[in-house]
Amino acid sequence: MVRQPGRPLHVERAAVRTVADTTPAPVDDPATSPYPIWAKGTVYVEVMVMDALDVVGRFGEAWGAHDLDATMALVTAEVVFESTGPAPDGNRFVGCDAVRLAWAPIFADPQATFTVEDTHCVSGDRVVQCWSYDWGEGHIRGVDLFTVRDGLVAEKLSYVKG
Repeated sequence: MVRQPGRPLHVERAAVRTVADTTPAPVDDPATSPYPIWAKGTVYVEVMVMDALDVVGRFGEAWGAHDLDATMALVTAEVVFESTGPAPDGNRFVGCDAVRLAWAPIFADPQATFTVEDTHCVSGDRVVQCWSYDWGEGHIRGVDLFTVRDGLVAEKLSYVKG
C-alpha cells in the first residue's frame, strides 16, 4: 500500500530476517525494484501496512447503512465494545456474539443516524472519531476510541458529552 500524504499508516506485521551468506542479492537495480538491496548477513525488516483510517471509514459506512452483518465482518472475533450507558461507566461487551446483541437495537432503529464530525489517527493503530447520534426525538455528541488490529476493529470505546 502506498502512503497517501497526510494519512498515517498502521503497521500490521513486521518480520525480521537475516540474509544468509548463500542468499543471492534479490535485485540488481534499486531504481527499478520495490525491494532494498542488502549485503549478505544484513538484517532487514519487512513491514506490511494498513491504513487504520480506512478500516474505521469502512466500519462507519457499514454502520451508517444499518448493515449489522457488514459491520460485524469488520471486527475481530474478540472485539471489545464499551457503550455510553448506563451512566457513569456504560457496559462492556466482549466477543462478536455479545457485541452483536448490544448493537442490534441501534441497527434496527430506522431513525438512528450517526454523523461523523471528525476522525483522527492518533497512533498507528488508534483512531479517534467525533460523532453525533440522532434518534428522531433527540441527539447526543460523542467520541469513539478505536483500536485496529489485522485490518479489523478490535476495540470501540464510546463516550458522550454529559
